[in-house]
Amino acid sequence: MKNLFISLFCFTFLLSGCGSQSGDIPRINNSDNRNSSIAQEKKPVEGYSIEELGFAVKADKDFIDPNLEHQLESAYLTITGNSDYIMGDLTQDDLLGSFTYLCVLTVETKLSVTEIPIRYLQGFKINDIKDENSLIKVKSNNYSWEDLKDYKIYEDSSIVIFDFTDFIMTESYNEYLLQYSTDHLDYDFSWTKAVYQYFNEHIGQCIIPSSEEDAGK
Repeated sequence: MKNLFISLFCFTFLLSGCGSQSGDIPRINNSDNRNSSIAQEKKPVEGYSIEELGFAVKADKDFIDPNLEHQLESAYLTITGNSDYIMGDLTQDDLLGSFTYLCVLTVETKLSVTEIPIRYLQGFKINDIKDENSLIKVKSNNYSWEDLKDYKIYEDSSIVIFDFTDFIMTESYNEYLLQYSTDHLDYDFSWTKAVYQYFNEHIGQCIIPSSEEDAGK
């Protein structure tokens, strides 16, 4: 009888010991496991035209159109674009959100002024893109803003502006100009090359607050 009692006691002790060991192992439910295994989705951020962000483009020199007796007030201007307003070499959805066309103006006839895009600019609010899950869409690829540092032409504490022309205009300017000049053989487009070259080299120095442009008028 005494041996039976001791055997029952040991059996009960072993059962309780097994139960406490299983309780020490954390249980992970399906929801916790699913959330920990799936990274937060990265997504492209919509950009802005520089006009929407309060900036403008201003050259420190004037450009002369030799075809005209009376010059325009300016040989270039900026235009806000989006996926519904496509010009030049840009195709729909190349850039997400709004952006800026910097155009040179040609006057082929008294009733015809053509806006020829020569730079494609886009700005972002730094708070929108500094998160590691935020991406910037250019053409068919997505980039972090660090990836695009070589294309940055302006940055302050809250805004960064990129020049995406090299992504959009993949041909030489002479080849690009043919799509405009072939329709107006009596107009000399060659002067626009100087405008293109100037902004190609100095666009970063030409970004100014819109208030400064208005004050200079």
